[in-house]
Amino acid sequence: MTDEKRRFHRRKPQHYEYVLFSTEEGQRMLCPLEDLSAGGMRIGCSGEAVARLTPKLPISIDDCPQNLRNVLRRMRGEIVWAMDGSRGVSFYDDLCVTNQELHALLDEPKALPWADWPE
Repeated sequence: MTDEKRRFHRRKPQHYEYVLFSTEEGQRMLCPLEDLSAGGMRIGCSGEAVARLTPKLPISIDDCPQNLRNVLRRMRGEIVWAMDGSRGVSFYDDLCVTNQELHALLDEPKALPWADWPE
């Protein structure tokens, strides 16, 4: 996808971040956050997630780093594209912050929401 088609500029997190999300069927997956904007995000996936995360699959964000929790937690969206080990997610609803505010949150130090973060 080219930048000309995007409504919002995407930005990579300053720190290694993960997002825990679930599907409507109750499958839960922890995936690295590759970039983020007010309209969606790109996540990494490997193993089983590659086969499960297909376009048009609805997802719900269950948890994320503390610095993004008030903005992303409980957001819903769907996988809109799949390429190699990455997936694009488009949010169904607008975020409660601007794209600029969201990017500022990415710069904040994170407090890990769970102890067993992948290396």
